[in-house]
Amino acid sequence: MGKDTACVDLYSYNYKILLYVDSLGCTSCRLKLPEWKKIINESDSVFSKPPEFIFFFQPKQRNERELQQIFRSNGFRHPVFIDKENEIDKLNNFPSNPEYQCFLIDKNNKVVIVGNPSLNKGIWDLFMRTITARNTE
Repeated sequence: MGKDTACVDLYSYNYKILLYVDSLGCTSCRLKLPEWKKIINESDSVFSKPPEFIFFFQPKQRNERELQQIFRSNGFRHPVFIDKENEIDKLNNFPSNPEYQCFLIDKNNKVVIVGNPSLNKGIWDLFMRTITARNTE
């Protein structure tokens, strides 16, 4: 909610879902916060050890305040990283298509699936099947 927060130990999770959202276009349209809240809630209710959700947002400098307002108005209380310098994209060179700016990552920090479940329910189903299958291995 506009304040720095201590981060969890990301290495303790079997799975992480990383979302990157750049500053292009309509910010609230790109964030899809209501959909992400549903996905997080479903994850918490389905999995005994749910994945950690890691959100990176790269706001335009003048829109950082707008971004914080969007989080507040949507009641989105999950920790997010506001990447003012767009460092994560500089390191990873993400595709420009938002459908390919979300990743299911395993405990070894390897990308398992690329796709955005807030844009495609089938991707969320694939994420869930993969997490369930690999948790039983």
